[in-house]
Amino acid sequence: MAVRRPIVNRPPGAVAVGVAVAVAAYALSFWSAPSVRGRLAVEDGIIETTTALVFLGAAIVGTLGMLRSPHRGIHWLVPVVGLLGFVDEIRFGARIWGVTLPTVSGVEIDNFHAVLLVADRRMGSLGLTHPRMAVAAGIAALGVIAVLIRTKRLRRIRPWLTA
Repeated sequence: MAVRRPIVNRPPGAVAVGVAVAVAAYALSFWSAPSVRGRLAVEDGIIETTTALVFLGAAIVGTLGMLRSPHRGIHWLVPVVGLLGFVDEIRFGARIWGVTLPTVSGVEIDNFHAVLLVADRRMGSLGLTHPRMAVAAGIAALGVIAVLIRTKRLRRIRPWLTA
């Protein structure tokens, strides 16, 4: 008889395959059934609600896994990203609590996408021809730097960056 392990002890590949299957199912239904598209992509619809629940689940499972692991290291990143994704999907709770969110450059800052939209507009006003590419490159560069710092490779190259 197979031993059933809790999800926090399963290999990350098993969880990744589950997420990939769910995304593929949504994409296939979106592509193959045009009559369903409106219901799938609507605000507070099934995809947005499911995504919020997946992010909340990742935050909870990540926290439980982190608390049970003797080697916490960078494991705190999973619950933090899960929680950020959750609050982003629920618009920081603005509609739940009836809070008016600030606007910058005519854009209501109700999620992280809005911050990127403001950055895109600001960079476009500076005359950049491809501001989205510049923002994406900046985010990618920050991610690479974070990984290099975490793996201690950057510390050997530039110790003053991590001092």
